[in-house]
Amino acid sequence: PPPVYKTISESGPDHKKTYERAVVIGERVVATGKGKNQKIADTAAAEAALETLKKEEAKKHAEKQTRKATPKNKTAVEINENAVKELRDYAASKKMLFPEFRDLGETENSTVNTREYAVECRCMGKSAVAKGKSKQDARFISAAEVLDMLKKEAKASKLQKASENRRINKAKPSSQRKK
Repeated sequence: PPPVYKTISESGPDHKKTYERAVVIGERVVATGKGKNQKIADTAAAEAALETLKKEEAKKHAEKQTRKATPKNKTAVEINENAVKELRDYAASKKMLFPEFRDLGETENSTVNTREYAVECRCMGKSAVAKGKSKQDARFISAAEVLDMLKKEAKASKLQKASENRRINKAKPSSQRKK
């Protein structure tokens, strides 16, 4: 349904009123705005509603992507917890330092009702910043991203070496090639 604007309150003397208006879609109050006249209050409410709807859409998209990537028997958090362990094991197998995590604090998306945190993970020359509903979630996600980067790099390196070996092998006379 189209948005409807409703007055929530009027305050102040008659010559200097302040209006508070709400954007209502269906039966839901999406956002409110204040202004010295109804038009300004409506504009503020519409801008706030647009931001709210954008955040909700982004959240739905992220949840949909998580559901696609998550096996049915495990939650995204369980997978990401395993990523931290995998990243530590991977670094140990390469005789490198364990991953370092740096808390970057709350993001600009944090509100009074919901918090969002950012954490950076660094390991073996790779770095990733991730956001989550808790610092722990952000830590798990950033570790998973760094692990993914390292695995992709290792795979690309193996493919490149195999390609070089094939090229070198083709250049050798047939009598010297490995059989």
